[in-house]
Amino acid sequence: MKVTTLHTLLFCIVCLGCSAQSIQDRAYPQASPYPYDPYFQAHIAGAIDSIAAEPYGQRNRSVDNCPDTRRLVYSFALEGEAVTSPYTGRKFIQGPTGYFGPKSRDVRGRIATFGGDPLKYDLPPMTARLLRQPNDTLVMVFLSVPGNLVQQYHFAASHWARFYGLVAERMNNTWHVDFRAAVSEYAEKRRPSDGTREHNPMDYAYDMVGTPGGDGVLGGTRFAGGTENHKIMWRTTALLYSQWFPDSARISNYTTAEAERLTFGFLQDFVRRLGQTGHGEFDSEIYYPHSIQAFLNLYDFAKKPEHKQLAKTALDYYFATYALKTYHGSIAGAQKRGGLPKVESEMAVLLRAFADTTNLKPLPVPLAVATTTYRPNRVICNLFNKNVALPFSAQMSRPNYPMDKKNVTQESFYASKSFGMGNAVLTMVDNPNQQVAWSLVVTDDSDNLVFMGQQPQRGLNVGHSPYTQTLHDQGTIIVMSAPTQAGPSGVLSTEQAQRQQHAGAPLAHYPQPNLRDLSAVETFIDSTANSAATWLMVPKGVKKTEEDEDGVFMEAGDAFIHVQPFGDRFWVDIPTSDTAFFTKKGTRLTLAKYRILVCNGQPSGYVLEAAEKSKYRDLTDFKQKVSQTAQLNLSRYKKNGLVEYRSFNNRRLKMKYRPDGLRADGWIDGAPLDYASWADGGVYDSRYLKIKNGRMTVTDGRESFVIDLDNP
Repeated sequence: MKVTTLHTLLFCIVCLGCSAQSIQDRAYPQASPYPYDPYFQAHIAGAIDSIAAEPYGQRNRSVDNCPDTRRLVYSFALEGEAVTSPYTGRKFIQGPTGYFGPKSRDVRGRIATFGGDPLKYDLPPMTARLLRQPNDTLVMVFLSVPGNLVQQYHFAASHWARFYGLVAERMNNTWHVDFRAAVSEYAEKRRPSDGTREHNPMDYAYDMVGTPGGDGVLGGTRFAGGTENHKIMWRTTALLYSQWFPDSARISNYTTAEAERLTFGFLQDFVRRLGQTGHGEFDSEIYYPHSIQAFLNLYDFAKKPEHKQLAKTALDYYFATYALKTYHGSIAGAQKRGGLPKVESEMAVLLRAFADTTNLKPLPVPLAVATTTYRPNRVICNLFNKNVALPFSAQMSRPNYPMDKKNVTQESFYASKSFGMGNAVLTMVDNPNQQVAWSLVVTDDSDNLVFMGQQPQRGLNVGHSPYTQTLHDQGTIIVMSAPTQAGPSGVLSTEQAQRQQHAGAPLAHYPQPNLRDLSAVETFIDSTANSAATWLMVPKGVKKTEEDEDGVFMEAGDAFIHVQPFGDRFWVDIPTSDTAFFTKKGTRLTLAKYRILVCNGQPSGYVLEAAEKSKYRDLTDFKQKVSQTAQLNLSRYKKNGLVEYRSFNNRRLKMKYRPDGLRADGWIDGAPLDYASWADGGVYDSRYLKIKNGRMTVTDGRESFVIDLDNP
């Protein structure tokens, strides 16, 4: 990695809009060091002890009922084996052992396999216990069970890497021999972390090292080999095993030398693609923590400098790009394989542990963070804390998930002091159940407020509906949904074919349910995938809402928000006093925190604008400003799908919905959006972070560092 630090005097140039590409590099020895160690130490205080106190060896027990008392009996018996009741002494035959329970024994009678992947949950507390109690015999014995040693599926493998690097020297030689034997033959077709999908075997047996010569990223094929974070966990662990094990050992039937060459090559190729095509699993609040913890393992325990440097390059990329879009840990804008952003998600906690300077309270960090030596530099921390000149805009060019096609999705992002808004326009339906197409995050004293919405084909708060198209500019977004129409005659483009395939069904009107009938509300939510409506998820933390002929006005945290629906609208709102309704997960749990603004019609939609609260006296002042300046033109809306809007900041937005495609045509202040040259033809383009042609430049306006992603 090449690192360069820039003069503070460049701050003025950068703040005047200079792109990262135009910054002149200067030879300084290193980027600014990590400045917040007292905060970090406070955030991880007590974490190892807390993790060590978590139970282990419970979820993988068999459970049945005592035939006399009907009380639960726990054991490690297999189905069909005899169990003695601890209550009456009577023997009975163990029934099904459950998802995680024991499934088979070896010739010596030891448990050879468990169901599921219990070490995903149990290995961190056992590792922490050995850190605190090096001679904990029970932990050592439990980890010697063959059914535990063979658990090398991705989550467990990543935890094994940290275990091995921290405490493996405390295990005896027999354990090491057995552990290497389990790793040597590891490959499996089951899906042990996918619930009932465990019984839907994969197309071929996946291993830790990957497939040489495959046509996909990270040692997989384009459509198989595991998800991105799964492969990262496997490859980084296998690379570490190749350094820890003797030359005579094997890793998934590869020699240690072969495993090292292949996994290091796969990981290098992945990082290079980050700089050339962009990230497939970009900004995933759900899955980033797993990839990051895997690279933390490699950073902390790599024996070779080039392996450690690769890990640092990847980690700096993850932290810098994610920090660009976060507010107190909540990520704004689009996500791939993500969901409704949460303030206290695992990813938010992970970031806050390193960069949050608002308090010294301990955080529930994972073991990898509590024991790592990695630290992000000052520039990354300043991006996280938005300690930069605001506002700023950014464009990101996103590839398809296999990372072999550039600029499949175009993302725009806008960061203000108290809110961030981002939007992605897609040209293909790619893993549509795990997407965030657009979101607005607003800071608030108690809890960040997150807004998002679309036509509800994929449910309440996640997914990509191919009926919905958007246009985003700064703090304004137009969201519009409509039925599909046939495209021009002839051969369909890929985008048109995907629209026909995934959004061919007609849309239907659903009236407002009886809000006093909670079952009717739940049915409405769960049965409206083909609704002719565009929804907006509104957090119940919004302080004040007023409605008039100009739309809906909200006082939300540190921002004011205006929503102008294009037609009829109604609310779905369950009072939080109906606590019994919110006992279930899923729909009910979401409705405990959100109400839904349903905008009806064919087409349907709304304009949403956010503004800094500090610029107005109160909500009334904000409403007056909007009514005086904002203009919505729907004269050609129903016939041609054309919406024209002048924002209260005097920006002119024009959106033309395309009923035969997935992406609208758009103009900002009369200039058409140039999707073909998005992000200046690179991957990221903004004042503070730029990635193009394998070169990543990051600045906070005072200092800067450069990473050569082509040579990680």
